[in-house]
Amino acid sequence: MAGTRDIEADAKISEDYAMLLFTLGSQMGRKDVRMLKFLCFEFMKDKSFLEKKDLSAKDIFIEMSRNGFLSSQNVGLLSQISYLIGKKVLQKKVLEPKGIPAWRDGSISYISNFRLLLFKLYQDTRKEDLVKMVEFCSLRGNLLAADKQQVEDALDLFTKLINIGEIAEEDISYLKPLIDIVGSKKMTQAVDTYAETYLPKADKQTEEKDKKDDSIGGLNPQFSALRVTDTSLASSSATFNSVGQGNSLRKDKGSTQALLRPADLSASLSNNTSCSTAYKDDLKLSALAQGACGGSESKDSKDLDSKT
Repeated sequence: MAGTRDIEADAKISEDYAMLLFTLGSQMGRKDVRMLKFLCFEFMKDKSFLEKKDLSAKDIFIEMSRNGFLSSQNVGLLSQISYLIGKKVLQKKVLEPKGIPAWRDGSISYISNFRLLLFKLYQDTRKEDLVKMVEFCSLRGNLLAADKQQVEDALDLFTKLINIGEIAEEDISYLKPLIDIVGSKKMTQAVDTYAETYLPKADKQTEEKDKKDDSIGGLNPQFSALRVTDTSLASSSATFNSVGQGNSLRKDKGSTQALLRPADLSASLSNNTSCSTAYKDDLKLSALAQGACGGSESKDSKDLDSKT
């Protein structure tokens, strides 16, 4: 077992800080180290370091010090770790006497919210829940028989799912059905809260555009679900919208086709059996409105009367 001098020499840190790491590490057993490895994974530049056998808490603390995530001036992470793995006594007896504030729920987190979510789910997972979760992952083809035997707890399961890309910081969709089979409202709420708080929101402008794409025209609500299936109707629909505003629709640049007039439009509509009578009625009103702007009813509207 390494003493404080070994820690001090290895990480090139002060004696007081080495004593702090030694004291904390000495109070952490195998289960604590398993939790520590999961929580501190993102603080490892060399991820393979955590795969070493007989790794102790002191080893992990020293490695994080080497990587610059721990120092005598930056020990808040130690307080959060101690709190999360249930070593609150160490907070009170080891950290607080050295002026290190005790970490509590709601305090600024040094660990990512993604890791915190998975750790919370792990804490709420019972043995029977783990069996269901493992079987679910196995049925989905994410766990081989050999993998199932290596899963000791939910942390092992989550780590495997992360490694194969099934869950990630911005994609926890796999977790929802996984937690549903457990039937825990507490765990479901934790997943939902993370999704609502930390995942990107849908673009509202995109949603609005999708809604508009579902309708044609917009002058008459009856046609909100009308689909254009004929080129003549497509042209007529576009012209219909513009006529209501006293304008005609021009074709694409370079086109030599003349502007469509209401009379031309009515003829097109008469030849198209997919256009409803109500559509023609709206067209008639539009043509009348255009005639009124000229001071008298237009010949086009009269022609439309005779055809309808």
